[in-house]
Amino acid sequence: MKRKLFVLLLTTIFFSSLFFPTATFANSKVSDDLEDDLVKEDSNSFNVIIETNTYDYNSIKSIIAQYGGSIKTEFTYAKALAARVSLNALMELKRCSNVKKIFRDELRQLSSSTPKIGKMDLDSYMSEFTQLSTEGKEIISLSASQRRIIQEKFPDTYWNYYSMEATSVWNEGYLGDDSLAVIIDTGVYAEHVMIGRDTAIDGVDLSTDVGTSYEGWDLPTNHYHGTHCAGILAGNAALILHEDDPLFQSFFYYTGISISAEPFGHPEGYYVVPLYGMAPEAKIYGIKVFDHTGGSAATSTIIAGIEHAISLHVQGIYDVDVISMSLGGGTGFDGRDLEAQVVDYATSLGITVVSSSGNDGPASTTVGSPACANTAIAVAASADPVNTRIFWDLNYDPSNPTVGLGELLFTSDEPQIIYFSSRGLTSDGRLKPDLAATGVYVLSAITDSPGALAWASGTSMACPAVAGAVALLNDWGEHYGASPYDYKQALKRGAVQIPYYDAVDQGAGLLNSINSLKALQRDRSLGDDHPKLRRFYWWRPAKPNGIYTDIYGEGTYSVDIQDLAPGQNIEFYFKATPWTNYLSINSSNVDLGMDLGLNSFEVSVQSAVRTSYDYPIESFNVWGDAIIEIRDYQVNWGGYIFGTNYYQENAFQPGYYKIVIENDWTSYDSLSGSFVFNVQQEKPFWCRNSMNQKPDTFFYGKIDTDETTDYYHIGSGENGVIIELWWLHNWNWYPTSDLDMVVAWIDINGEVNYELYAGGSLRSPEGVFLPNAVDAYVSLYGYATYGRLEPWILKAWYL
Repeated sequence: MKRKLFVLLLTTIFFSSLFFPTATFANSKVSDDLEDDLVKEDSNSFNVIIETNTYDYNSIKSIIAQYGGSIKTEFTYAKALAARVSLNALMELKRCSNVKKIFRDELRQLSSSTPKIGKMDLDSYMSEFTQLSTEGKEIISLSASQRRIIQEKFPDTYWNYYSMEATSVWNEGYLGDDSLAVIIDTGVYAEHVMIGRDTAIDGVDLSTDVGTSYEGWDLPTNHYHGTHCAGILAGNAALILHEDDPLFQSFFYYTGISISAEPFGHPEGYYVVPLYGMAPEAKIYGIKVFDHTGGSAATSTIIAGIEHAISLHVQGIYDVDVISMSLGGGTGFDGRDLEAQVVDYATSLGITVVSSSGNDGPASTTVGSPACANTAIAVAASADPVNTRIFWDLNYDPSNPTVGLGELLFTSDEPQIIYFSSRGLTSDGRLKPDLAATGVYVLSAITDSPGALAWASGTSMACPAVAGAVALLNDWGEHYGASPYDYKQALKRGAVQIPYYDAVDQGAGLLNSINSLKALQRDRSLGDDHPKLRRFYWWRPAKPNGIYTDIYGEGTYSVDIQDLAPGQNIEFYFKATPWTNYLSINSSNVDLGMDLGLNSFEVSVQSAVRTSYDYPIESFNVWGDAIIEIRDYQVNWGGYIFGTNYYQENAFQPGYYKIVIENDWTSYDSLSGSFVFNVQQEKPFWCRNSMNQKPDTFFYGKIDTDETTDYYHIGSGENGVIIELWWLHNWNWYPTSDLDMVVAWIDINGEVNYELYAGGSLRSPEGVFLPNAVDAYVSLYGYATYGRLEPWILKAWYL
């Protein structure tokens, strides 16, 4: 017993010395002249958000100016500034009593352009919009009297407003005419027929396009995304189609409805297909935060957009009722980062904030920020049967549209939560998303021309549908003192559960606008404030949703899956340790049922990373006996397998790994099969009989947010080097720190190469494989440590 205790004590001392050093390990720094070559221009200055204790920014601004930095934004409602600062300024700012925390000004993405995973010939349609040919078609804006003509013959299930019961709310007299929605996105093309200047009444450009020829919130040169969202929220138009048009034929085939265009001045044989948003009488204010390319936008710009909407409301310029944000990104501090704080403040002022949950599914714990904000309404994406089938009829083979083909590619008459939609819980155990809305193959406006239309997919398309529903509820609710929390509760109480899917997939269920209006009208305590976020939280993050395999570090798990329907999935998870280094997945006894050539299981492996897309295996499809093997920097597969998408980096890190097995959503029949997961680990190098190689060199220390170290001399072997950066507060912790490497190496030709923030992916550890390096250097960067010094270890193995 004493011997065991002694060994345990030695082990504890060893780990303590690694993670909590009292002095920096001796290292060889690069020479002064090589240092100048290694550090690129401006690489010692950083875009940061400085959270403060007060609104008096003078002392902070003085420090930034003293060291040659610049102020980007002084926030009005958040106690914070956005700035570009030097390393010396950072050191000084940390000593300033008014500085609370310093964050990296992270980038946010649009929540469309979903990852290309699975069968590329079909799922690739999700990755960008598919434009509708306007040849032989006419698009018209509708007057109120024309809309009433169409309203008498509404089909039940085609566009968003049908399938989510907006039309029933319209029949009650609520069309959104008392509501103003702010869309924070890529701008809104106000001249589009679906929108118009009467709907898109104003806006502002806060993006990096300001000062260029692309400046403007309402230009046709802007990225289509914000305009597409605006059409979903408040569109008001119709297509006039001849009876021979494949779109009309497909529409009629699935709905049985034909609306004559004769009242609109067209001869017999022409029909109307309506193009409405959820709240066709709502007004839109567009805030452009993404540039004309639709690329990334800084978190500070997103916050500035939210603050601008708040100012419109507070200053009485516009009565802002709802904010729609189809954007997001990863975070290590769900619900408590600065972006979430500003969302919660907007809610406290009476503005309902709706956000897309993200496109980082199918694994659980992947809802990003700002959707994970406490008061935000986070929206998942569903596939509606009629929407989806019509799309496939026209686009599976655009040269030969085939009415009825869509029934073979989407067999269920119930909606599905689509594979890419991010799932909950949040890291601190809150249920997100809040509800779901149609987000697959939604037809709406784009910026190519005033009449251009396209199908697009993503939680981006689901978000404005819910924002439009809020606009409808607000038509009634603002006259009775309803609050954002009342609207949120009404939406959740009125939602309809989609069979099979869990709450972490769909929240309360699919949006049903009329149910939500009735729930709001039954509410006896209108005006309730949203419950506040818990002040204290547990440092252990929430576990994934699904079946725990009892694998901890290593082990084997077998499962027989029976009669899994198309679009349905089962999630399994296991716990990886720092020494886990191998995963294999075997499939056998696969029964494809009735197969038209498209049936398959689709399998994804998500790492321990939460709130973000981090799949060592994005997906692979199997239709028989197959195996895939995953090691750090290596993936092998064989058998009846295709569509293997992966990244060749360090695949393993401590925390919960999720394996999602889905019957591909385009399969024709239910599938059965057997799967075996085999997880292996090697003992650490200090253990007896370990096969794990001891690092050839390593360094350790502590680092703060936005701190940068000097370069450490790593060296290299004859065949290159593997470098890994580990830190204490990995994805086993909440909040989770994020560190990055700035790597420089000399290749066999004597040239110096750089990789700034190598492996920057919210992963712990982060690794880089340099097969052609003859020498290497690494500097470390504290991306986000959330107010604490983060212990780290830098390891390298020579090849």
